[in-house]
Amino acid sequence: MITIPVFDYRCNKCDTITEVIQVHNTEDEIFQCECGGVFKKTVPTTPPSFELRYNNKTDICDWAGNTTRYYDDYKAAKARGEDVKPLGED
Repeated sequence: MITIPVFDYRCNKCDTITEVIQVHNTEDEIFQCECGGVFKKTVPTTPPSFELRYNNKTDICDWAGNTTRYYDDYKAAKARGEDVKPLGED
């Protein structure tokens, strides 16, 4: 699994927040805001509160990128001209 860090930067002048994907050491880089201010890395005050879930009845592919059996059956039924519900509508 590859983890790519994403950091929030806040402008010291207008308080605009932007996300920056850190693909190399950006600690020494200065990011300039449109207002002329400088972005500074912010430290999150709360941990992230999201969760990735996989549902084989609505997701087109699994975590490995393989199409699910449900999606394959859906495509085959559409190809035969059957009236099937769009994916995710049960």
